[in-house]
Amino acid sequence: MIQIEAHKRNFLTPLFTKHDHLQTIIHAILDTEMGTAVTDDPANPNVAKLSLEFNFLGGKVAHPAAKELVQDLSGTAVVPNRQWRNLIYDIHGEKVKINHRYACDGSKLDIDHLQPLVDKLNPEFTIHTVDHALAAQIRDDVTPDLIDNFGSVEAFINHGFGFCVVQNETGRIVCGASTFAVCGHDIEVEIDTHPDFRRMGLATAVAAHMLIHCLQNNLTPHWDGHNPTSARLAQRLGYKITSSYETYYISPN
Repeated sequence: MIQIEAHKRNFLTPLFTKHDHLQTIIHAILDTEMGTAVTDDPANPNVAKLSLEFNFLGGKVAHPAAKELVQDLSGTAVVPNRQWRNLIYDIHGEKVKINHRYACDGSKLDIDHLQPLVDKLNPEFTIHTVDHALAAQIRDDVTPDLIDNFGSVEAFINHGFGFCVVQNETGRIVCGASTFAVCGHDIEVEIDTHPDFRRMGLATAVAAHMLIHCLQNNLTPHWDGHNPTSARLAQRLGYKITSSYETYYISPN
């Protein structure tokens, strides 16, 4: 497979039109510098893989190059149809683990509903906009996942944004909401909370704050729940669960 440079990937778009989920991430890879893309033939592509934490497979599943693509696959795969799913199982068999995700519709998000969720934040904590210093800190205090899709703190500050919950007494970041991916006016939302501070309403408050920012700035915040807890949080914020679907995790070992 041949890797395609950023800003030269748009020709792969027709291979991914049948994907129904995580479209913001797909287009962020195709249209920006985020993630990576590989294909069998840059002049006449038959199959391709887009990668940004997820691996999106597209193209002609019956083509011999599809088997090569799947043989080298590890991590979470997102596929457009059962034929790609069957190929993954044919090659990787018992190594495949199914994960269920939850697609969400945010067309009814409403600031009047979201603001009270922000106001319920425990006064021991404060929400801050993630600047350069906090972006570096959040990687250690919570998780690099809130920042690292952009490749560096500098790239995150230049192309993404986020908000974090800081414990006033210690200055520790305990929860964050950020852009998992950005493409034009569309963003994919990422939420993470340190395990010691879960079930305290922090994720609800910071997520609501981020969604208000999006609505006030003509941005469309997309949410795709990675488990039932994430789906319930989405519903609390005003999203509607429209469907559940499978992704396939292939262990690298």
